[in-house]
Amino acid sequence: MNVNFFKRFLAYLIDIILVGTIMGIISAIFTTKNATVLSNQFLELNEQVINTKLDFGIYYSRVADITLSLDRENFMINIINCVIIILYFVVLPLYKNGQTLGKKIFKIKIVREDKEDLTANELIIRNIVVNGLLNTFLAFCLVFLLSGFEYFTITSILGFIQFVLVVVSACMIIFRKDKKGLHDIITKTKVVYEEV
Repeated sequence: MNVNFFKRFLAYLIDIILVGTIMGIISAIFTTKNATVLSNQFLELNEQVINTKLDFGIYYSRVADITLSLDRENFMINIINCVIIILYFVVLPLYKNGQTLGKKIFKIKIVREDKEDLTANELIIRNIVVNGLLNTFLAFCLVFLLSGFEYFTITSILGFIQFVLVVVSACMIIFRKDKKGLHDIITKTKVVYEEV
């Protein structure tokens, strides 16, 4: 029997809290002074726009430049974080019977429809839809090639597309009888209860 949205969401929430904590620790250890200065500039800029002291066009241009500089400054941290996501959401389920820690706690797992073993490709594609792996990879490729405006615009559009994919997938899990999301259908996988 396929697992409902609520259990899948709670399992994912546990996974995100765990992965987010690890990534937060790494960021705290490796963040440079320059990255801290850029983050503070970003916060100040947001305060200015909230207090209507700044025109939106100027705000967008400055945010774009700060975002690009910050992503360049945090390039290695972002690569490490991406590796953590791949290890946790691709490698772990690949070798642990389709389970992450969250899925293990809720006694659910990812399986292929044809009952064969999961492949890395299937898990990567699932994570392109759910965790934005493609967006992250494209940002890595573009961060040193584009201007602030171009980079911020493209990554914002990609982020919006990612958000839509997640919402569509969640709605599919909620409303479809077979409880399959977009990532399940594309990869011909499903999330089922562990056999006891």
